[in-house]
Amino acid sequence: MNRSTARRLGATAVALACLAPVALVASPAAAATPETGTLTLTVFEDRYPDARFDSSLTTASGESDRIREGGYVYLQDSAGNWFGTGSENNGEYIFDGIALGEAKVYAADPNVYESVAYFVSDGDEATAMRHGKVSFTGGTFLFPGSDRRIAWSGPEMLAGEGTVTVGAESEALIGLTGVGASVRVLSAEDGAPVAGKAEIIFLANSERIESNLVADGVTYYPGTRRLIPSNLGIQVEPVAGLAVAEVTARSSISGQPLNVTMRDGAYFVDATGLARYFDRAEFSVQLINAESGMAECKNGGWTTMQQPVFKNQGQCVSFFATTKGGK
Repeated sequence: MNRSTARRLGATAVALACLAPVALVASPAAAATPETGTLTLTVFEDRYPDARFDSSLTTASGESDRIREGGYVYLQDSAGNWFGTGSENNGEYIFDGIALGEAKVYAADPNVYESVAYFVSDGDEATAMRHGKVSFTGGTFLFPGSDRRIAWSGPEMLAGEGTVTVGAESEALIGLTGVGASVRVLSAEDGAPVAGKAEIIFLANSERIESNLVADGVTYYPGTRRLIPSNLGIQVEPVAGLAVAEVTARSSISGQPLNVTMRDGAYFVDATGLARYFDRAEFSVQLINAESGMAECKNGGWTTMQQPVFKNQGQCVSFFATTKGGK
């Protein structure tokens, strides 16, 4: 019994109405060649936000990673052929009879707009999938749970686009996340929210996202983007004469504090403390006048500073003196 025959036959009754408004035209099954293979894709919701799949890990609010069932995934193989399929009963998307080599995969956005971020997960690594449009003619729809194939013209829709390598028998794991982030910059004088005193760059995975969009004049957002939660943080550049005294963060839903650490001049948050799947890390940046910072360095004050940690008083004074003169 081959792999296709062994699929769950109970999934053969795929409702063609779900495929509307695309055109369906019957055609003979595509002939296999020695240069084809099978790719099995699994899509998961990264509800324990660490950009890895492990359903045994649970957040404080009871969220854990979940296999996503339903919907469609599309693929363009190395020969340029387009395919689409739905999920098996176990949530897998199986593409067989596709050309070996590098293939592009497209995971449909569940809400038909840029409401999530997709990524290809490979152990501890996560590769961001950009948002792109799916639109093709002359493709093939593979019916889950059977060997049935039909000629198919795909829908025009927004999807996460990534690259995977197809071998004789290969697998890939795709994650999606609804995590976001925002920043409030607080005045050095009275701690009130203030605009125009610092530039913010969002960091997510290995991506740097510049943002100059200000909501209500005080909160920076990276547009409507969702962010891959590994190495999630911000880089802050205050105007000359000001420095960062402290960066804190909290869940936008529960209000619970999130652990923030500083490294390489940036501030990173532990996203696993977020309360829900579509939660947002709310950063607060407390500014300080450079003159005040230099004063705090003296009389042992440098030993209590955490962002950054100084080796001695001279290093502390030098840091704020540089800030005073601008960077």
